[in-house]
Amino acid sequence: MFEIIKECLPINDFHALYDFLDPEIPNDWILSNKIDKGPDARVSWCHDRKQYRTLPFLNAAVTIKYKVQKILRRPLVLTRIHSNGQTTGQLCGFHQDSQIPDQYWTVVLFTSPDWSPEWSGEFMCYTEGEYRYAPYIPNTAVLIRAEDDHNANTPNGYTDLMRTTVAFTYGDANTCQDAFR
Repeated sequence: MFEIIKECLPINDFHALYDFLDPEIPNDWILSNKIDKGPDARVSWCHDRKQYRTLPFLNAAVTIKYKVQKILRRPLVLTRIHSNGQTTGQLCGFHQDSQIPDQYWTVVLFTSPDWSPEWSGEFMCYTEGEYRYAPYIPNTAVLIRAEDDHNANTPNGYTDLMRTTVAFTYGDANTCQDAFR
């Protein structure tokens, strides 16, 4: 599965979410990555998880959930939110958000509002026996099965800006528990 969702959020919700992620404003970005583990783990920027319970994150999660339910034709629950920031040279290895097949889906939302495709940062996923790519276009999202290997290309030398994303993972409502109740 690899579905691109253009103009994913209403523009006001998109900017409200970015206000929490803007690397130019002192906030809670930390240089770490608790999601990526193992001997080849790379360091990237992530956000303080307390922020995920704020209205902009939860509004985005609900809007995206309804779009994904329409695509998948099944009820879903939110199981995880994870933000990610990359600057030039911060490589990201392929990883999975779940190892349980056909029960979880991840939506990666491109949240940097003024990003140029010339700066790279595209999203890549290995699904159904082939590599699929999505250019980094602000307020665009990519829906994948959470068990599919995926990563993001680092920003290239044409920019010193941070490439930001938020990943929303949803589980099948019949078998998964809502992590944000």
